Formats: sequence, C-alpha cells, structure tokens
Amino acid sequence: LYLIVDVAADPRFERDGDNLKTAANVDVFTLLLGGEAEVETMEGKITLNVPAGTQPDQVFRLTGRGMPQLKNPKEKGDLFVKLKVQIPKYLSAKQRELLDEASRIKF
Repeated sequence: LYLIVDVAADPRFERDGDNLKTAANVDVFTLLLGGEAEVETMEGKITLNVPAGTQPDQVFRLTGRGMPQLKNPKEKGDLFVKLKVQIPKYLSAKQRELLDEASRIKF
C-alpha cells in the first residue's frame, strides 16, 4: 500500500524543513520607538514585542512555532519573522511638521 500525501502551500509561509518563514508589516515608529507587531502563525495571530531601534528586515525567531517534526509530532520547528517597514502614504500637516523637526536632529 502506497500513500501519497500532497501538502498544500500556504501563501503566508515559506517552508524550510520543519521551520517556517514569514513577514510582518510594521510602521516605522514601532521600529524606532519599540512596540508590538501582530504576526500570523500556524495556530493564529500572536503579538511580537519589538524592541526600540529594530532595523528594517530584521528577523525574529519564534521557537516552536513552525511545523511539527515528522518523527516526533510533539516537537516543532521555529518560525522566522522578517519585519517589513510600512511607510505611511499620507501625512497630516501636523505629522509632516513633527517629522520635519525630528529629521533635523543629528544622531
């Protein structure tokens, strides 16, 4: 008896063995100041704490949030989340003024 199983692809995730890769959109202010980002996992959405000063495209590893291992289903791979910067398209006059003022600060 041969059993052929075809696992359908999920567009939210890229599989790498037992590990999964995904991306989450985060606004620039969350990266600068720190905050929370909502991340899709196989079990549903979770909140990821983003530390201040996080860089664009930085990858976070969520242990045990990947695919179950074939020989030991109780063990799971990891989920790697890449944070993508979401820049606002439209700013109010006040927001533009504040950002202009902040851009003059030298680091």
